[in-house]
Amino acid sequence: MLISDTGKVYAFGKESFGEAEYGVQGSKVVTTPQLVESLKDIFVVQAAIGNFFTAVLSREGRVYTFSWGNETKLGHQTEQADLEPRPLLGALENIPVVQIAAGYCYLLALACQPSGMSVYSVGCGLGGKLGHGTRTDEKVPRLIEQFQTLNIQPAVVAAGAWHAAVVGKDGRVCTWGWGRYGCLGHGNEDCESAPKVVEALSNVKAVYVATGDYTTFVVSDDGSVYSFGCGESSSLGHNTAAAEAQALKCSIPRGCNIIEAAE
Repeated sequence: MLISDTGKVYAFGKESFGEAEYGVQGSKVVTTPQLVESLKDIFVVQAAIGNFFTAVLSREGRVYTFSWGNETKLGHQTEQADLEPRPLLGALENIPVVQIAAGYCYLLALACQPSGMSVYSVGCGLGGKLGHGTRTDEKVPRLIEQFQTLNIQPAVVAAGAWHAAVVGKDGRVCTWGWGRYGCLGHGNEDCESAPKVVEALSNVKAVYVATGDYTTFVVSDDGSVYSFGCGESSSLGHNTAAAEAQALKCSIPRGCNIIEAAE
């Protein structure tokens, strides 16, 4: 999915679950980028693609989702197979959003409130990845209250397949969800159903975080990179295929300052 400088959205690929927003399930392969007609009147600034759904963020801070046939409707009370982009209902109707992140059947939204930044989640709660202290699905966006308890102002959100992460304004990193391979960075493989500070990064001021299926990458303010989780195919950048349950610094070329990571 591509977004132009005029806010238009273009989609391509096999739309097995309707993510490309064309036709009938599995009936069409879009071989070149084509305009998503149903979004042409919305100035889109970001898109996030999760399993079974797509979300877009408008210039005004509204979130729209459309999905295909999953049990959890992402924020609007319509049929499960709904290829018409619709705004999220509930708590985010009147709160502007500045960033979205999508994982396996769930969505995170970084929202701007008068009291400061906050994170809302909606979708599948398997493994505790919605961050509410339970594994319950949420059909409409719900505020993750743990950040208030931790006195953290969220600045960046990341949604992996089964786990999620946030960088706070103060540089602290929180992770939660399914901890397989140690991808939460807490020294074990336990699940965490609410955000928990990664203590191994207590001396690091983070500015960015990225999450994959079972991996997490953190970029610090000095351009260093730390990673943890599944090390298969040396995916952590540590010159080994071993899993790491604690954050380890990656070896990067001398003089190279990293500003962002992607998975």
